[in-house]
Amino acid sequence: MIFFPGHGWNVRIAGAYKKVTQDAAMPRFKELLEEARARGNENPAHIAAAQAIVDMEGNRGSKIPGRFATPFTFNFAVNYRFGRAGWLKDLSLGLNGAYNDNYLFAYLSNVPVKGGEEFTLNGTASYRVKIMKRPVTLQLNVRNLIENDYTTVGVVQLANGTRRNVNAYGLPRSFLLTATTQF
Repeated sequence: MIFFPGHGWNVRIAGAYKKVTQDAAMPRFKELLEEARARGNENPAHIAAAQAIVDMEGNRGSKIPGRFATPFTFNFAVNYRFGRAGWLKDLSLGLNGAYNDNYLFAYLSNVPVKGGEEFTLNGTASYRVKIMKRPVTLQLNVRNLIENDYTTVGVVQLANGTRRNVNAYGLPRSFLLTATTQF
C-alpha cells in the first residue's frame, strides 16, 4: 500500500502473514520421489537429495522449517521532502525497514529450533545544491541504524545432548555518502 498523508510525505507499507505447512506439500513430494525412483533413469544425486529432505523434514510436525516459511513479514518506507520555501527547501529525509518474524529453523531430534526474528532500519538524507551551475544531489545513507542482533543459520547437538545455535550476526552500521550530477 502506498499513500500520501500530506504535502511532502510518501509512505509505503507491505506485509504478509502465511501459514506454511507440510499437510499438502510433503505427501505429494513423497509421491513424486517414488515415481522418480520407479522410472529408474533419474539422476542419483537428485534422488539422494530428495530423500534427504524427506528424512529430515518429512515426518516432523506440521510446520515447514526455513527462512522462506517466516509466518509474518513487514516492510515499510517513509519519505518526506520539505516544501519549496525556506532553508530546508531542497532536503529530503527517509526511513525504511523490514521485520521478519521468528521462524522455525529446523527440527533437531524432533524438537523445533527457532531461527530468530529480525528487524532492520535504515535512514537516508539527500540535499540538492548547485555546484558550478550544475545540479548536484548529495545523499547520505545509513544502513542498520539499530544494529540488529543475529539470526540462527545452523544448529548442532553436542555429545551430551546440549543444543547450540550457530548464529550469523547483523551487519555493522555503515554510512555511504554520494554525490550525483547531470550533464
